[in-house]
Amino acid sequence: MTLEPDADRSMPRSGSRPSLSAEDRFARVVEASPTALVLTLVVGVWAVMGGLLGIFAGFGPGETAGTRTMFVLTGLIWVAFGVVLFAHPDAGAVTLALLFGLFNLIAGGTLITQGIELRRTSKTLPSVTPEATKVA
Repeated sequence: MTLEPDADRSMPRSGSRPSLSAEDRFARVVEASPTALVLTLVVGVWAVMGGLLGIFAGFGPGETAGTRTMFVLTGLIWVAFGVVLFAHPDAGAVTLALLFGLFNLIAGGTLITQGIELRRTSKTLPSVTPEATKVA
């Protein structure tokens, strides 16, 4: 029994898949709109939840006015970012990347400001550690 080569090479053999050209592979990656939509919504939920937690942290007991303001402002920025993502979920990966970068620049600035404020606060407060070791 001899096997003759297939006359039409474009048709896949039984049980195998046709190979995809580079253009077809690129089109499948670019047209992944359901994945981009889900990613956008997940990032939107993350931003809204993080923002709400930041706002609630701003109203915690024992916080100074500056710390409360920074928590609330950062929380509002996070919520606004999430709302923009929910309002335009079809904006695409490029817009999401740009918004995410802008968001991280703003949030990073507020986190640096909070860190400076916390460092300044730690210099003015007495340490609790010596009293904690004498409790025994």
